[in-house]
This record gives sequence, structure tokens and C-alpha cells, in this order.
Amino acid sequence: MHHRILANLAETDGSLPDIAPGVLMDGDDLGKWLQQPGIRASGRGSCPNSRHG
Repeated sequence: MHHRILANLAETDGSLPDIAPGVLMDGDDLGKWLQQPGIRASGRGSCPNSRHG
């Protein structure tokens, strides 16, 4: 679920805006999820799991 929301956010230019903890989408805390180890393994601005659809 998270990766689909983030893929939509990054669709325009391929990068994500800064998403702080507390930013909710359909009840999910995207900012908190993004802070988990390994989620942004390829660096800030990349869309995690974007190849999974």
C-alpha cells in the first residue's frame, strides 16, 4: 500500500518530497514508515519499491 502512494507522489519527476512523521494517507503514517531502516536504502528522493506494483 505504502509503495503505491509513494509511487504516485514521485510520478511527476521521480523524486519524493520530504514527508515528515505524522503525514497520514488513508490512516497510514507515511513519514513514520519512511523512517524505518532500509526503506530509503537508495537515498533521499528515490521511490522505494516502485518496481513492485
